[in-house]
Amino acid sequence: MSEEEKSWKDSLPEEIRNSKGLADVKDVGSLAQQFLDSQSMIGNSIRVPGPEAGEDAWSAFHEKLTSKVPTLIPTPDPDNPEVMSALYKRMGRPEDPSGYEHPEGVDATKMADFANLSHELGLTKTQYAKMVGSLQEFTTKQEEAATQQFLEGIRGLKQEWGIVYEDNLQMVDQVMKGTEAPAYLKELAADGKMPAEALRWLHNIGQQLGTEGINFNKDEFSSRVTPAEAKARSAEIMNDRTGPYWDSSHPQHQEYVKRVVDLNRAAAAGGR
Repeated sequence: MSEEEKSWKDSLPEEIRNSKGLADVKDVGSLAQQFLDSQSMIGNSIRVPGPEAGEDAWSAFHEKLTSKVPTLIPTPDPDNPEVMSALYKRMGRPEDPSGYEHPEGVDATKMADFANLSHELGLTKTQYAKMVGSLQEFTTKQEEAATQQFLEGIRGLKQEWGIVYEDNLQMVDQVMKGTEAPAYLKELAADGKMPAEALRWLHNIGQQLGTEGINFNKDEFSSRVTPAEAKARSAEIMNDRTGPYWDSSHPQHQEYVKRVVDLNRAAAAGGR
């Protein structure tokens, strides 16, 4: 110990003179500086409330703590709406549902209920935008798949009905009129949006009810047949080796030949 250290420490009480905390203090000036530094540290410190502290003390503690450390988010009380609301706000939730932004092509008015729920659950602007974007993508894929399924169904029906496709559509239209079908079905048919299975179902109804006097003339659709029926009828004529088709001297020979040609054309229409 230097003479200078010894001289100023000699003035201290004996019980603290040799304290380890003073071991590195060279003089009174150094001691004073350490004291000032300690006071500054104490002034910036935040005291944790004791176990008997009330809600106000804890609120003041959290407020002071977050002011010193803005990125710190304390564990909230999930049963306290005010605390949770403050937490959501700090995380990026807008002041109200109108603060959420919507991707291009999304009608905000149609998303009002979803926006209200998202705000209640505390979704941030970023989270909401990603949720809506994912919903939009999912909906688009679903619509595209439904459209593709519809088009494939119509293509299959056109192949099945072949040359009588338009005739069968007319029968479907008259079935709906004659049975007073709901307006939405008529609108679907008028807009060309009636699914193939519905068209087939209505056509079957027309075939079954047409013989019982429903209010349309089934005979106007009987001049044409489906590809499958045409193929079957052509085979029946061709298989009758004693019939008019094979007997060139028969008075109906030319009529039967023409009939087979027409039936074969109708059968071929199904492969288009």
